[in-house]
This record gives sequence, C-alpha cells and structure tokens, in this order.
Amino acid sequence: EGSQKAALLYVLAERRGDEAQPLLRKATNDPSPQVKVAAFSLLGELDDPALEPVMLEAAQSGSQQVRVAALQGYANLARAAFERGDKKKALEMFNRVLDLAADNRQMRRIALRGVASVADPDSLPALEKYIDDTNVRDEALRGFVNIASTMRQAGQDEEAKELLWRVVKLQPPEDVLRRAGRDLIAMGEEFDPAASAGFVTHWWFIGPFDGPDIDKVFPPEEGEVDLDAKIEFQGREYTWKKFHSTDPVARINLADLMDPDDNVTGYLYAEIEVD
Repeated sequence: EGSQKAALLYVLAERRGDEAQPLLRKATNDPSPQVKVAAFSLLGELDDPALEPVMLEAAQSGSQQVRVAALQGYANLARAAFERGDKKKALEMFNRVLDLAADNRQMRRIALRGVASVADPDSLPALEKYIDDTNVRDEALRGFVNIASTMRQAGQDEEAKELLWRVVKLQPPEDVLRRAGRDLIAMGEEFDPAASAGFVTHWWFIGPFDGPDIDKVFPPEEGEVDLDAKIEFQGREYTWKKFHSTDPVARINLADLMDPDDNVTGYLYAEIEVD
C-alpha cells in the first residue's frame, strides 16, 4: 500500500543515505500520491543541485500535495545554495518559490525568509509586494532591515537610513523594530519610539549595592534624591549616572546595568513633569 511504501522510503533514506537516491528518484513516478510526497520530501533534504529540475517540474505540474512537497524540497535546495555561498543562485530559486507559492502562505513565508537572508538590494521590488499582506509582511520587513545592513556595508548610509525609517513607520514586530533602531542609532540617528508612545525612557541609575533585601533601606532611599551627590556605602563611592532605554517598549533589565548582578540592589530614578 502507498502508506507502507512511503514509510519504507523514510526508513531506507535514513539507513542508506545517498545510496537511496536512485530509489527516491524512481519513487517520484509512483502512482501513489503518498509515495510521491515522501519521495520529494526526502529528496529535498539532499544537497544535490542536480535535483533542481526534478523538483521544479513537480512543483509546477504535480498534484496539490506533490507540488507542496516538491516546492519545499526546492526551497531546501535554495537554502543549500545560499549556505554554499552561491547567493545569486539562491536568490533566483527563492524568487521562483515565491512565484509558485501564490496560494500557500507557509511556502511564501519560507521563500521570503530566504530572500531576506540573501539581503540583496535588488530584491526590494520583490519584497515590496508583500508589505500589505498581513500573513507574510513581517518576513518582508525583516528583509528590508537585512538589505539596509547590506547598504551600510557598501557605504550607502543615507539609503540605509531611509529604508530603516520606513520600516519603523510601518509598525513592524518588536524584534524587527529593535534591530532597525539599533542600526539607526549606530548611524547617528535619534531613535526613541517608546518615548513618542508615552513611555519613560530617560532615567538615572545607581548601584549595585551589596544585598538583595527589597525591604532594606539603602542610601538612595534616605532623604531626598540628590543626583549630584556622591554616596558612600560599605567603603565604596556611588554616583547617579544617566541611562536612556532604547528598547522599543522601554523595557529595562536592571541586572544588565549592574556588575556584579547577583544578590545586589540597584535603583532607577526619573522625574516627570505634568502640566
């Protein structure tokens, strides 16, 4: 039965490795859709450029199930080409997957991730098509950020800034926003989306003071805060230092500001004026 044949293909591919390839190729012509899907899925895991036309033909003309399996295998071959350093070939293949995956959201995502990883500025028009598609726009925006990095490496800072600011205005997911902001700051741009959203991003920090007791009153809590004062505690001198959070939603991990960061206490202080 087809299901049994398919199961045997997986076993043989696992046990025999490359020696199973002729059998897998033969199985792509089996009358059972299950066997064909298994064969194309397994062939797609082999880093063999010679399989590209076989995969492409099946992705274009096979049944629905076979097309998806072959397209996944073709995308795997594209990824293998990228990892070999053949970015031009990989990009051509990922773009082909995009063209053939119009009705498959998951495959579009995979292809867009591939296009994003190549980070070729010539891919911008291809990515542009997907920024209004809520199903895959995050992958397209990640591609924009990667391409901006390529532009920076080529000395095209102004083009990179323009692209990154565009990403920021499109309200990308948090990881993309953080990357875009980090790169903009590295290029001397002022980036503070959290402040514009109403979060407190400018603080003063002091610490670490030895001891983790949340109920203990450490010197910063004694009397009024004097940001210019020097505080003596257990033979050490402390001063308040300015801290600006560049996190997109103004999150601050206090431990990141302290050394040591174990069994210690630190303070953040901010002043807010409200009309």
